[in-house]
Amino acid sequence: MKGGDEMEDKNKYKNTLEDIGQKIRKRREKKGWYVRELADRTPYSKSYINYIENGDRAANIRVYIDIADAFNIKLETLFRS
Repeated sequence: MKGGDEMEDKNKYKNTLEDIGQKIRKRREKKGWYVRELADRTPYSKSYINYIENGDRAANIRVYIDIADAFNIKLETLFRS
């Protein structure tokens, strides 16, 4: 029943992306920033930041590094917070 395993893997992946996105959103909101303000502090558009926060897009590690830099934190702190 390979199809069931693939669906379960996709759900875990989606949940992970959503968890990361929620951490980014919480940190942004804690700073009192709108999405535009985070986007302005990174090389990414407001819509791309929205996709990441909603867990709709997987980002490469460079994106997460840039977001952590915008928050002035280490990358591992971004994922732990």
